[in-house]
Amino acid sequence: MQQLCVPRDAALPSGAGLTVVMDFERARLTAFNVEYDREFRKWRALPTPVPNQIQMAFLRIVDGTSTTLDQGADRAAWRQQPHVL
Repeated sequence: MQQLCVPRDAALPSGAGLTVVMDFERARLTAFNVEYDREFRKWRALPTPVPNQIQMAFLRIVDGTSTTLDQGADRAAWRQQPHVL
């Protein structure tokens, strides 16, 4: 059984600052401002809007690659999980 990754969880290991999580399977970008909460002593990811220019560039990439989805099992496996920028 494959475990799906939650975008917020994928953003936490990136460290402090803006983190954009790419989900090619759903053609979705999610942005977070990751910061360390000293009171609770843990990292937290606060949702933030994805700039429109970045969103549009991402959608062009998804469109450009959607015709080549069946290029092998490695590519299919890579597309399963969200990726962090």
